[in-house]
Amino acid sequence: MRLLSRRHGTLGAAACLALAAALLAWPGATAGVSAAPKSADAVHAVVAAARSHVGARYRFGGTGPAFDCSGLVYRVFKDTHQLQHVGGKRMTATALLHWFTVRGRTDAKFGVPGDLVVYGQGAHVGIYIGHGKVISALTRGVRRHGLRSMTIRFSVFLHTRLSDVAPVLPATD
Repeated sequence: MRLLSRRHGTLGAAACLALAAALLAWPGATAGVSAAPKSADAVHAVVAAARSHVGARYRFGGTGPAFDCSGLVYRVFKDTHQLQHVGGKRMTATALLHWFTVRGRTDAKFGVPGDLVVYGQGAHVGIYIGHGKVISALTRGVRRHGLRSMTIRFSVFLHTRLSDVAPVLPATD
C-alpha cells in the first residue's frame, strides 16, 4: 500500500487495490488463491461438525472418536479449518476462558451460533448452536443440551467471531 501510495497517490492506491479485489472476485478467476469460507458457511460448518459428534463416547483428554469437553471444541474447529478463532491450538476450558478474556471477547448475555460456552468459571466448555442450545462432551458422552440445564453454572460466552452477526455489547463506562 505504501509503495502504491508513493507512486499513484492515496486515491490511486485505493483504486488499484479495489481493482485487484474485483479481479480476484471475478467469476472463474482463481489465480491460485482460495477464498476463506464466508462467515455463514463457517458457522454452519462448525455447528454441523459439532452435531456430527453427538452420541460419541466421553474420554478424558480425547479428541476423537471419544472426547472430553475441550477436545470436542478443538476437533470441531480443527476439522472446519477455524482453529485460529479459538486460539490455534488445543487448550483446556480454563485456558480458552483466559485466551478470550485477555482479548475482551467474553460476555454473559449475547451468544451467537459458533461461540463457545463456559461453565463453572472454566470447569467445562461447549459449542453454542443457537436457540439456547449447546453441544458439549459430558461424562455420559457428547450431548445437545440447554444453555442453563447443567448442574454446573453457566459463566460466559466466548465470542469466536465466526459470524457476521456480531453480538451488540453494552457500552462500558
